[in-house]
Amino acid sequence: MARIWWFVLSAALAAGPLAQRSVLAQDDPYLLEVEDGERNLMAGKLDRATAHFEEILLALEEEDPEYAPNAELVLRARIGLWDMELRRGRYEQVLKGIEGQPVAAWETRGCRMLRIRGLVALGRYGEAKQVLEAILKAQPADAEAGWMLGDLLSRTGERDAAKQRWEQTIQRVMSSEPVDPVAQGFVGRCRIGIGGRSELMAASRGLVAAVRGAPKHPAAKDA
Repeated sequence: MARIWWFVLSAALAAGPLAQRSVLAQDDPYLLEVEDGERNLMAGKLDRATAHFEEILLALEEEDPEYAPNAELVLRARIGLWDMELRRGRYEQVLKGIEGQPVAAWETRGCRMLRIRGLVALGRYGEAKQVLEAILKAQPADAEAGWMLGDLLSRTGERDAAKQRWEQTIQRVMSSEPVDPVAQGFVGRCRIGIGGRSELMAASRGLVAAVRGAPKHPAAKDA
C-alpha cells in the first residue's frame, strides 16, 4: 500500500480541489501566486511551484509592509517549499525550519502534517504519533490523520491498535454528512488496512467515489 504522506499536501491543499483559481485570487496577485504554486505542486511540476512560492518570499523581503503578502500566504508558500524539501530527503532541514517559526504557525495543521512526514522518515515514530494524536484531539473526524496514525501503529507492530484506529476513523468520518471525496479516499485506505472481503469491497466503492470527486488529489489518484 502506497505511503500517502510522502505525497499528500498540507492543510492549504487538503481544504479542497485546486482545479480552478479562487474568486478572491482575481483581486489579489499574491493569492494568485500561492494558488498557482500549490496547483503546480499537486501536479508534480516542482520547478514551476518553486518559482511561485519563492516570488512570495521575495515580495516579503522587498515590499513595504503595507504592500507585502500577509502572514497566511507567506506560511502557505513556506509549506509548499518545505513539502518539496521533504521529497528531496532534507528532513532535518525542514523540521528545523518549521520549529523556527512562531508557535502559532508551526502548530497549524499544515505544519504539523509536514512535521509528521519528517519525523517518520527519521524513524522518530513516538514524536510523530504525538503530533497525530494532537491533530485528532482537535478534530476527531480527520480522515487523513486517522489513516496515518493507524498506518504508523501498523508499522511499529501494533496491529490491533491500528485496526481499532482505522475502525474509529471510518465510523467518525462516515457519520458526518456530507463526506467529501478526499475523506472518502482515506476511509478507503482505512478499509484496505483492516482487510477482509467486505471491507475491501467497500473500499473499492469509496475509492471510486473519491477519484470521481477529487481526481487531482493524491488521496484519490494514488489510491
